[in-house]
Amino acid sequence: MKKILVIHDEDRHIEEGRRKAAAFVARALSREFRVIRKPFGPELPQQIREADGVFSVAIGGRSDNLQAHLAGIIDAYGGTRIGPSAFAHALCLNKAMTKAVLGAAGIRVPRGILFQGRMLRECPSSLEPPFFVKPSREGSGIGVEPSSLQQDWQGAMEVARKQWHRFRQPILIEEYVSGRELTVGVLQRRGSVEMLPPLEVDFSALPEEVEHYQSRRVKEDPRFLDRLIFRCPPRLSKKTREELEKTLCRAFHILQLEGFVRMEVRLPQEGPPVLIEVNSAPGLDPEHSDFPRLVAMSGMNMEEIIRDVTREALHHRELLSKAPPDLEETVSF
Repeated sequence: MKKILVIHDEDRHIEEGRRKAAAFVARALSREFRVIRKPFGPELPQQIREADGVFSVAIGGRSDNLQAHLAGIIDAYGGTRIGPSAFAHALCLNKAMTKAVLGAAGIRVPRGILFQGRMLRECPSSLEPPFFVKPSREGSGIGVEPSSLQQDWQGAMEVARKQWHRFRQPILIEEYVSGRELTVGVLQRRGSVEMLPPLEVDFSALPEEVEHYQSRRVKEDPRFLDRLIFRCPPRLSKKTREELEKTLCRAFHILQLEGFVRMEVRLPQEGPPVLIEVNSAPGLDPEHSDFPRLVAMSGMNMEEIIRDVTREALHHRELLSKAPPDLEETVSF
């Protein structure tokens, strides 16, 4: 029986949701593998060497990029990494760079600029209001607030200035994309990349004075969270679904992702889907995280998906040990 090491956060970073996620992953894998759960710590190199595969659910504290560092450590010590590489994690943790890469490859993303402390009195001619302001290197809705949506350039700059001083990192100012909001799982298993049935988030039941997007308070405050309407799968035309799947699977390849990821998408009234964000380490709390939620609502089994991507990583490592690394699908830019 192969041995899988499940790495979780140190106690000082453990929240209840992360505890549940670590336990959930360990339980899913234990049906097929021998599982060892360990916190991130100084013994990690030896633990990696002794395992057949390493599944990390550790993400560390805010802005410390632990998921990227851990992926690099696993590779450096010769482990079989289950999930994205350090490069892919680091790229997705930088929202501006992710969009620059995808936009250059022809995938539709919001147009925007990166604010780094210098006030711009005039709006760049390439941008049109309304504007959306958020930190470029945060997740879990951190920095996405009621004030993030601004109707004019002066308001956007003021919010960006405040976030710059608060988060001490570059701030994204983007064109706000209106339309239906989808969160979509994309995974690599059984030799191919596939899109899971999308989960639509409908904000129409929220009070008019509350922001109709996934701000931190809308995602966490029961007064608002309980009024969100989730549909999985949503009603989509065959053409829209095919276009969505083609776009997201192509993005998966371009960003050199592995395992499973979550992507946030807006469907405008006209034109192709707009890719808003890519989460290379989606939350796995079986009760509250979006990825397990969309899997459950689509009638699939999250535990089986965890085992599938683990088998895929182990099989891929075995193939690489026996043949030249020419196994990846060709990606056009």
